[in-house]
Amino acid sequence: MLLKPFFNLYCTGMETLNFSLENFPTLLQQLASSEVIILPTDTSYGFSASPFSASAVEQIQTLKKRPADKPFLLLVADFAMAEEYGAFSPMLTKFAGESWRENMPPRTLLVPRKDNLPSFFPEFSELGFRVPQYPLLREFLALWGKPLISTSANISGNTPIFSAEEIERQFSDSKLSFASAGNLPPASPSEIWRETAAGLKRLR
Repeated sequence: MLLKPFFNLYCTGMETLNFSLENFPTLLQQLASSEVIILPTDTSYGFSASPFSASAVEQIQTLKKRPADKPFLLLVADFAMAEEYGAFSPMLTKFAGESWRENMPPRTLLVPRKDNLPSFFPEFSELGFRVPQYPLLREFLALWGKPLISTSANISGNTPIFSAEEIERQFSDSKLSFASAGNLPPASPSEIWRETAAGLKRLR
């Protein structure tokens, strides 16, 4: 049974709430307060946080036991949001239009980064963007209004988690908020694509 959201300064356990429109304001406020939350995505449950918060980036790295020099995927609501932070070539622009339509497989595009993300965000020459194949999540991202870090909610190297019960079991002692969509259908990790001198290349 899902617990209703509550606010208790003395609570040390995870807060579980439904991933629904009525709970979006709570989740958005938590992101704005540099908190890490667990969201359902089109591939698995994932840790999400603002890439504009140094403490949130560090917290995800700690939760996943992830090297600080490993990049994060950014979920975006649409191409326009991705283009604000990534330098899309004509080829990548066309490919994004083809890739980020309904009923396509989850597809991450590696794009040269612009300089409008903070310096503490893992400093690579590229950013990985994905528009999720999950309408409610796209609506959430549109309300958030900027890219959102997303990485599978597990220890780095372990398998992704699709079960709400497993999320609650593994992270019951954390102070995270869990936006539950029940048990997600098992899915493969997203495809990853990069533009090269020879054309578009699939990396995964």
